[in-house]
Amino acid sequence: MANYIEAIKNKLIGQRDIELSDLEVYLTNRVAIGEHPHIGEEIEKKLETIDGLDSKIETIDRYFSNKKEVESNKS
Repeated sequence: MANYIEAIKNKLIGQRDIELSDLEVYLTNRVAIGEHPHIGEEIEKKLETIDGLDSKIETIDRYFSNKKEVESNKS
């Protein structure tokens, strides 16, 4: 089961990194703005997607991390 969880987490991290890269292009490349006339809405959608991915990653870390790792982080 742990292999599935690790694979899902890695997939989510990859998706988040793609969304972050897209957002970076929106914020730094004027051409990207021209391709998206409603850039504010597009940025907000990217932020919502990133937030959702981060939430899933945090949930996996909270409930499926090795208990020894969690305990060592508390000290």
